[in-house]
Amino acid sequence: MRGFVNKKKCLLIMAVVLVLCAAYLLNTVLVPRTDVHLADWQLSADGTQLTMQVNVPNPVLSVRDFADKGGGVKPHYLHFYAGLGKSDRSLRIEHEFVLDLQPDDTEIFFYRGDGGYELVLHKNEAGEWQYPEN
Repeated sequence: MRGFVNKKKCLLIMAVVLVLCAAYLLNTVLVPRTDVHLADWQLSADGTQLTMQVNVPNPVLSVRDFADKGGGVKPHYLHFYAGLGKSDRSLRIEHEFVLDLQPDDTEIFFYRGDGGYELVLHKNEAGEWQYPEN
């Protein structure tokens, strides 16, 4: 009887640990990454798409996708999300994403947490995309 109780306790502890690990991983995947930086970008010939190369320092989980929380036009407020199964032990990992643009789009921001955003690209007076001055 004593062996059965110990086995039951062991199974219960393992179940609790698995549930906690699953909750942690789900939370990590659903919460936007705030450490994504724009490494490089290219504008399509017709100006309708911006291809962004982004990187993250010391990734535990890769960047799998992004969402535009700005309604799709003028300015874009981008949230990047982690993904499972693509971890890289190097100092950084790069990912490429395509953002659809409209002629009247003006700015692109990356989410930095607590409701804050950082300007990463904007259109100058000549209508050309560029990095911010500061």
